[in-house]
Amino acid sequence: MSAPYLDEPQLNWTAYFAEADDALNITRGEFKNLSDDEQKAHPITAMQSKAAELWLRERAQRVVDAHFMEPQPFVVSTEADILNRPSPKWLVGDLIQESTICMLAGPGGLGKSFLALAIARAMASGGPFFGKPTQKGKTLYVVAEGAAAFGDRVKAWNEAHPNLTVPADAIAYVEQGVNLKDPASVETLARMVREGDYSLVILDTLSQLAYLDNENNNAEVALTFRAIKSIRDAREGTTVLVLDHTPVNGGKVRGATAKRDNSDTVIMAIPTGDTFSLSTVNEDGGKQKDGPAIEWHGFSLATVGNSAIVVNNGGKRPLSPYWEKCLTVLGDTLPHGTTELREACAIAGTMQSAEGKRLKTELDHWVRDGLVIREGSTKNTTYRLADHVSGVLS
Repeated sequence: MSAPYLDEPQLNWTAYFAEADDALNITRGEFKNLSDDEQKAHPITAMQSKAAELWLRERAQRVVDAHFMEPQPFVVSTEADILNRPSPKWLVGDLIQESTICMLAGPGGLGKSFLALAIARAMASGGPFFGKPTQKGKTLYVVAEGAAAFGDRVKAWNEAHPNLTVPADAIAYVEQGVNLKDPASVETLARMVREGDYSLVILDTLSQLAYLDNENNNAEVALTFRAIKSIRDAREGTTVLVLDHTPVNGGKVRGATAKRDNSDTVIMAIPTGDTFSLSTVNEDGGKQKDGPAIEWHGFSLATVGNSAIVVNNGGKRPLSPYWEKCLTVLGDTLPHGTTELREACAIAGTMQSAEGKRLKTELDHWVRDGLVIREGSTKNTTYRLADHVSGVLS
């Protein structure tokens, strides 16, 4: 609440001083050489007086506002409360936690938006994200650039994941109107998150939504992240995923260090030849506040329909001589035993033979990289192709 007698519009300082530009065309020495009467009559003196008056008014306004502001009670927790508090839950296993601000940064054109869309659709379907478990939930995707292409991107993802169903109301898109510098816009978005029960908010991209005058200014960037935190805090458990840029050839997050400082997680998308890697390792510019840092290799874009999707070939694993042969069996997405896979690879001995052990090692690697799903007991183990791989890698 503001006192009525201080409610006059705040002066536009930039415009005011621009009007006094002629007064500034005098050196300090020239001004001092003027007589007392000339100094008093000079526009610089009037400008100094007005500036001092306005500074005092603004200071008085803050004092009055503070007087009328309702005090917020401190939240005090005992050590028992802290010890009994559950560990943070993962929205995406080992990668993104709930109730956090997560930044995904990489060069333009690498595939960050495709990756973010894959996360949203995996969560919406309750399916895995490249083998990592996801917490089922709704996503609000704020699209500031490339909105026209999202229809084809969604169709491509659906075509490549025929076994996963995304409910019609699980993902909503905001295509215009969001300005993180505008309190009314931020409050509107926060209300949408709260009323829509969204677990994930994707801001794509920070450079288009923050309207920063200078992304190297820590104070300005910190204010932007204060707005992002209010969006996160609108609903308990909500995470905000912020997409941002690095230099064209890779590197750490571009601009002010406040971006990294105000993020709980920073996932770096790093070009590696024809593929790209994801890293939360500190040396790569990444960050994982409450979990172990990871490196995840082998991502790339694959054409599907009129668009593309992100795929992961586990680095160089599929270059194994067994990969193509196993795909002839696993390509139907049904579970298959080791006998079928061994026969497809023309391995005469059992899985205990030298050749069989090499195949077993490759299968373990494919399971680890999320390419293949292992099911069943030790004696009746079966393998099937992961949903995100089906129809894409061959």
